[in-house]
Amino acid sequence: METILIVGINGSIGKAVATFFTEKGILCLGTSSRKDLLKNKIKGMFFLDLTDHESIDALNNKLPMLDAIIFCSGLEPSCSLNDTNIKHHQNMMNIHVSGPLFVVQSLNDKIKKGGSIIFISSIAAKKGSYDPSYAIAKSAVEGMTRTLANELGTRLIRVNAIAPGLVKNTPVHKRMTQDFRENHLKKTLLKKLTTSIDCAQAIYFLHTQKQMTGQLVHINGGQYFGN
Repeated sequence: METILIVGINGSIGKAVATFFTEKGILCLGTSSRKDLLKNKIKGMFFLDLTDHESIDALNNKLPMLDAIIFCSGLEPSCSLNDTNIKHHQNMMNIHVSGPLFVVQSLNDKIKKGGSIIFISSIAAKKGSYDPSYAIAKSAVEGMTRTLANELGTRLIRVNAIAPGLVKNTPVHKRMTQDFRENHLKKTLLKKLTTSIDCAQAIYFLHTQKQMTGQLVHINGGQYFGN
């Protein structure tokens, strides 16, 4: 049986990925930074603070060999240029870029030959965001994807990413005004927002497609074309 690790399994996309992969007969392990969700010591669930190197290193000793690591953790855009501050910017980079990078470094020996790593970028990396730190972090995810694909390709480990548009029923979507939601739909050719299941299906495709690495797959209903 294949075994994957979902970093951020309790988020909207993380839950969808766990459900989809489990239905395919894949064992899903997960991490969360919320200690209250882990107090019952659920089997296959581990604490991970992406801002803490000790937490990242401690995870290595708890895990078996893995067929994939899927990074679903995230920090929502929340600060405009005028409102942003160094703490917010550093948290955004730690959650989306630095933390995942050091998780890959720490778990490098746990990823099987031929395995995969999948990140989540965003349409914001191409079109921008009202939160500059969010767009910067998601752009960095794309550079990290291609860099690690080169680095780990010698072990036949594939590294790819998806870039969703606005994902329906996520905290970001729920927090938007109705006018803002409708504006997103107007800019979407298929007139349908991306769902967490859409993301899970794309992630499964990238995990099972053995001839793709260093690639970014856009899932946005036609809001953006290109690489």
